[in-house]
Amino acid sequence: MKNFNTSINNRRVCKCCNNTKAIEKFASAGTVKGIKYYRSSCKDCYYIQKQEELKKSIATFKKWKTKQKCSRCGYSKKNNFEFVVEHLQFHHPKKNKLFNIADMVRSGFRFKGKRLQEELKKCDILCGRCHDFIHYTTKKHLK
Repeated sequence: MKNFNTSINNRRVCKCCNNTKAIEKFASAGTVKGIKYYRSSCKDCYYIQKQEELKKSIATFKKWKTKQKCSRCGYSKKNNFEFVVEHLQFHHPKKNKLFNIADMVRSGFRFKGKRLQEELKKCDILCGRCHDFIHYTTKKHLK
């Protein structure tokens, strides 16, 4: 198998840190027609880049969530000076949950991404108290 974009002795220059490193320090970007391609940035730089993107995505999600309110009691930043953004939760009333939204955001799904937005459309935003009450009453009726 042929390696693409490598210099002598299987080394290449990282586009981010400009250091020359062994080809093993670069993640594979796939193989096409027998030619193996590598990412332009080393694994270390790529990891840092991904962590920064994840932090931005989480910050965007929290900023959006700060503007929301409980659809049952109206708990929000506007009417509660002790507002905690983590207190707002996502309730799937139709039991059609494919993903946990908070887990999606933490695992790297982009906030504006299609899958995350589709999952958000299925949910009601509730404060923790109202969410617990709804689940408690539905379980009570099942007994």
